[in-house]
Amino acid sequence: MNTTDGMVKLTPAARGHFERHIAASQGVGVRLEMKPDGCAGYGYVVTFPEVVAAKDVCFKVEDLSVMIDPESVHLLQGVTIDFVSQSLGQKQFVFQNPQVASMCGCGESVQLIEDAASSESG
Repeated sequence: MNTTDGMVKLTPAARGHFERHIAASQGVGVRLEMKPDGCAGYGYVVTFPEVVAAKDVCFKVEDLSVMIDPESVHLLQGVTIDFVSQSLGQKQFVFQNPQVASMCGCGESVQLIEDAASSESG
């Protein structure tokens, strides 16, 4: 079985937003990454690179090219990405990630299950 099967799922709204952004930026696809950030531990990073980094894990989600930083692969396994309207007409990505234990109050960063478990045992 391909290790990227089912790694990332996109709602139609997220897919449409990614496709428009890729076309406008002349990118080769969407790149996903999780980096240490915020008060809870990790933040999501979405970019639209013009070239694929040699180290990235690359695959297709319904013909959309997706790249993931290799250090983020296990952190994004099984994530579903949506693009939703918020109040006052603002739109944002919503990540439903089975690797997340909790989210900070402002919603900008998340604590991962593996980090929550290690902080409880230590």
